[in-house]
Amino acid sequence: MPAERDVPLRSLRERVIQTLWFEGLGLVIVAPLFAFFSSATAGDSFMLLTVLAFVATLWSGFYNAAFDRAESHLTGRVASDRSQGWRVLHAFGLETSLLAVPWPLVVALTPLGWTAALVAELGLPL
Repeated sequence: MPAERDVPLRSLRERVIQTLWFEGLGLVIVAPLFAFFSSATAGDSFMLLTVLAFVATLWSGFYNAAFDRAESHLTGRVASDRSQGWRVLHAFGLETSLLAVPWPLVVALTPLGWTAALVAELGLPL
């Protein structure tokens, strides 16, 4: 087994800055496209996607913490030692829940029905 090295991890400040840049640039790129395809105004599109980005960021943190805790309890491993199968399960669960959790918000905050909101939710990550 290779010797462990002290690998510096990103600080909380660096993670927050990275997340804000990622979400901000995503909004700048996606909001006009969403407005075009949904016939929403640019302002409405930006506000909806800002809410969805906020919900997704909170949900992702909650999901990752809960999954890491459950995995540690079930396998005795930490997330950095996650097997390929557990990585696939984690990714599938996160992406599926990131579709399901904000879906009702899209229905509530737009004139889209459930099916159209689901299509919109599927298209946003793309």
